[in-house]
Amino acid sequence: MNDELESNIKINFGNKNSYNFENSPPIINIKDLLELTAKVPDNLICLFFWANTCKNCVSSNTIFEKIREEFGEEIIFYKINIQESGELVKEFSIKRVPSLIFLKKGKMLKKIVSIPNYSTLKRFLLKFKGENS
Repeated sequence: MNDELESNIKINFGNKNSYNFENSPPIINIKDLLELTAKVPDNLICLFFWANTCKNCVSSNTIFEKIREEFGEEIIFYKINIQESGELVKEFSIKRVPSLIFLKKGKMLKKIVSIPNYSTLKRFLLKFKGENS
C-alpha cells in the first residue's frame, strides 16, 4: 500500500469506522483498493466512476456528494476518474459513466450504471445497508 494511503487510513479511521473523505488520497489501482478493503473489511465502500468529459457525471456528482454527506459516517465513498484509473475501469468492466460500484469484504456487491435520482439512491442505500450489516 502506498504510505500516504496507509497513513490516511490510520488518521481517518482511528478507533471508529467513520472515514474522512476530504483527507483521503485517490485510489488509482487495484492494489490500493484491495489494501483499503483489507483494512476496513466490514465497511461498505462506494466507488463513483466518472470522467471530466461526461455531462451526466456533473449532475450525478451533485447527487453523489449529497449522499456522501449524509452517509459518510457509515459508508466509505471514493471518486474514481476513469481517465486516471484504467486498471480499476478494466477490473470492474466500466463501460459507461457515471457508474457506482459497492464493495464489502473485498467483493463487489452491486454495480449501478447511470446514477438514479437522490431519493431512489437513498432508498437503495438504506435497503442495501440493512441487508449487508
